[in-house]
Amino acid sequence: MNIDLTNKNSLICGGTSGIGLATAKILAESGCSVVILSRNRARLSQTLKILKKTEKQNHKMIVADLSKPEQILKIFNDYFKANPVDILLNCSSGPLPKNILQCKINDFQTVFNQHFLSVHIITKKAIEGMKEKKYGRIINVLGTSINEPIPDFGLSSIKAATANWTKILSQEVGKYNITVNNILPGPTDTNELKKIITLLAKKQKISKEELLKRVSADTSVGRIAKPEEIANMILFVASEYSSYISGTNISVDGGYTKSI
Repeated sequence: MNIDLTNKNSLICGGTSGIGLATAKILAESGCSVVILSRNRARLSQTLKILKKTEKQNHKMIVADLSKPEQILKIFNDYFKANPVDILLNCSSGPLPKNILQCKINDFQTVFNQHFLSVHIITKKAIEGMKEKKYGRIINVLGTSINEPIPDFGLSSIKAATANWTKILSQEVGKYNITVNNILPGPTDTNELKKIITLLAKKQKISKEELLKRVSADTSVGRIAKPEEIANMILFVASEYSSYISGTNISVDGGYTKSI
């Protein structure tokens, strides 16, 4: 199977690290023009330098904070009129583990802003151009807690709202040849996982090495994923080969989730 995304345009939210960065790289390698979004200008500039580029590709960057929906609305109000996209990846780190009874209203509001409101704003604006093209791939990176809630990850329960939103949206835009799907990664070798391991190891009073060993053992394959392995699935879902997949959660977790 040869996935060629030449002449396709994509927007990768959270494209400077982890799964977002791996996806930006693999889409660029497949011929896609990539726009990466992050709140860190320096990292955006460095990422642009390492993306594969041909004369047919035009990679760009957007400095924005997904936890600030007012800022996102201002940036994207008219953005897609001049910069239409075929592929949208909503990918953002967090939230970090926290006992749900210790969470404050602002904790939930920040996660809601970042993982729901900003996702809705960007996606709604992107869809306007996708309708005209009669083509679109909207992909949200969530997590396995969508299918199987995880202790200490109460803030991630907000992502379940995004999962339900995906199902409803897919039914509304399918007639325009636009698909909407969620990718649910298992434990993946990212900076975010390192932060999670550090926090939980301290709470459980064990070493980070021991906790990582336990997490790896909880998968069927006995290891954590590389970001590129998640990006490979995103590449497939972003392609024309996935035209009959929509409104669903796709686990890429090495058997970490125990539910069916």
